[in-house]
Amino acid sequence: MVRAPIRYGDIDDSQEVHDEIREVGTKIQQRIADNRMPRNESDMLRNLREHGPAPGGKKLMDNEMAAALWSIESGIYVTFQSSNGNDCCRIGPATKCFCGHSLDSHGSDPLRSTGCKQCKKCRYFNYIPTRPEEVGMGHLPRRKNFNINEWSPGCRCQHGAAHHRTGRCTKCGCCSYQSDWLCVACDKHYEDHTTVVETEDDRRRCGKPVGEQYKPLATVDPQFANLVFRGGSMTDHQKAIKRPSQRVAPSSGSSAISRPSQRLISSSSSSASASSSMPQRSTTCKSCSTPFTTPTAKFCSECGTRRV
Repeated sequence: MVRAPIRYGDIDDSQEVHDEIREVGTKIQQRIADNRMPRNESDMLRNLREHGPAPGGKKLMDNEMAAALWSIESGIYVTFQSSNGNDCCRIGPATKCFCGHSLDSHGSDPLRSTGCKQCKKCRYFNYIPTRPEEVGMGHLPRRKNFNINEWSPGCRCQHGAAHHRTGRCTKCGCCSYQSDWLCVACDKHYEDHTTVVETEDDRRRCGKPVGEQYKPLATVDPQFANLVFRGGSMTDHQKAIKRPSQRVAPSSGSSAISRPSQRLISSSSSSASASSSMPQRSTTCKSCSTPFTTPTAKFCSECGTRRV
C-alpha cells in the first residue's frame, strides 16, 4: 500500500524518522568514543599527529628523557622502582628529593649515601613526584589558578608532601607521610617504592634495559618518540644536567634502601659555559645527520645524541 505524501505540519505516526535519528545518534556517539579513547597503537599515533602530546605529559616525558641521557652518558642509573622491581621513573640530577632539593644537591659519590648540601637535614635522596601526571591527576594543571610550583602529592591527612619534610605534618601533626595516591606506572602506593642506584653492569646482570633501550618509548613504534620529542624542548632540563668526570666503574651490586628514605646519588661536575662563549657547533647530528631544531639545541631530536 502506497502512503500518501506527508504535507508540512502533518503528524507522522511512522517510526521511520525516529529510527533514522537513533541511527545517526548512535554513529555520532561511537565516533566521539573512538576519538576520545584510542583503542590501539594506530589510534594513538593518529591522535598524537592531530593534537600532539598533552603539555603536562610532554614536560614529564622531557624530564624522563633528560634523566635517561644523563644515565647513558654517566653509566649511573637511578630509578624509582616498585616493590616488584619494575622501573616507574627515571631519575636525573635535576630530579627533586622529598626535602625539596635536587639529586645534584646530595653529593657527588654515586655509591655512597650523602646528605643534602642545601638543607643539611636530609640524609638520603628520597624521590617524590613533582607533577600531577605522575600520580594520575593530570586534570589539575588545566584548572584555573593552579600553580605547579606550590603543588605536592598529598598525604592521607589531606596535606601535601611539602608539609611533611621534617617527618611530622606541619599542618595537622600526623606522624608520617602516607600517600593518598597511586603511582601512574604501577598502581602502587608511594610506600611500595624504593629509589635504586645501579651501574650499567648491575642492570645488565639483572636483564634490565640500558643504553638506547633505557630511553622513554624505546620499546614502542619509533614514531611515538619522534612525535613526542620533536622540537627539542628539553633545553631547560638539560641545562640542569652536569656531566660526570668519568663513567662509573662496575660495582658488586646495586645500591638501594627498602623504605622511601633512600640511598642518595648524584653525579656532577661543573656545567657547560654560556652558549655565547662556546665554539662553533655542528648544525647536523653526527649519528643520524638530522638537522638540529634550534641553534641552542643540545641533543638531536631524532636519536638523542649530544651535540658537538
